[in-house]
Amino acid sequence: MENKKRYYLGILFVLLSAIGFSSLQMIVKMLPNVSVASKLFYRNVIITIITYILMKLRGVSCKIEKSEWPLLTARVIFGILGVIISFYTLTYILLADSTTIQKLSSFIVLIFSYFFFNEKFTKIHFMALVFSFIGVILIVKPGSSSFSFGYILAILGAFCSASAYTCIRAIGLRKKVDPLLTVFYFSLASTIFSFPFVIVNGINFDLRTMLLLIGIGIFGSIGQFGITFAYNFASAKEISVFEYSQVIISSILGFVFLSEVPDKFSIMGYIIIILVGIFMYKYNLNREIKNDK
Repeated sequence: MENKKRYYLGILFVLLSAIGFSSLQMIVKMLPNVSVASKLFYRNVIITIITYILMKLRGVSCKIEKSEWPLLTARVIFGILGVIISFYTLTYILLADSTTIQKLSSFIVLIFSYFFFNEKFTKIHFMALVFSFIGVILIVKPGSSSFSFGYILAILGAFCSASAYTCIRAIGLRKKVDPLLTVFYFSLASTIFSFPFVIVNGINFDLRTMLLLIGIGIFGSIGQFGITFAYNFASAKEISVFEYSQVIISSILGFVFLSEVPDKFSIMGYIIIILVGIFMYKYNLNREIKNDK
């Protein structure tokens, strides 16, 4: 009964995370005249404060072994690049398009895991990668009048995110850095990096803009801690599939608040990527069950 309760709590927090990240991206699109640096600053300064408070409550020290800094630094660099590209991309393409292309990072991680962790890359993994790229092509529509440079940036952002996730995984496998520290130093570095640009650009925002910028920080925190708590309650193999709910939530938010209507090819792309994600979730789960026997 206890395991079932933790499983449902894991699902709840994954869904909260999806709502948080989708809402964050929607607000970013609602602020086209605000610099990416300002959006990055407000996203991370609130997360930094909340994480620091949680660290103090849990008695987590800020100290990190010297051997762990190279991986943590790489996670910070790729993470900042990924967020900047994501925010910049949202200026040019639909919210749902951006969200779905970001999900490509989970498939790219398969390739990185093969090279860096010596994990098996099967024919099924290869076919999943091929179909996911077909889904992306349907969304991007290269050569059509609706093609935008923003789609290329979105794919680049997915690679940066996959690199950041790979670094996080490597840090996790070494088990020398508390997950809260990983979040804290990424958020702190992002805040420090973006602050000078915020000062140069000025902070004279009207009330609506200021509230939306604070909203970026709040929803970013919901997304960040939602996913963190989710995987504390349940394993990735049990609940990772529910992360694809973000595509649906982004589609709804884009339609209701931004009047965005994806074309039929983009919708086909969403469906392909979601179905491939669900299939890979079941495939990897079955492999783990067989390996445990």
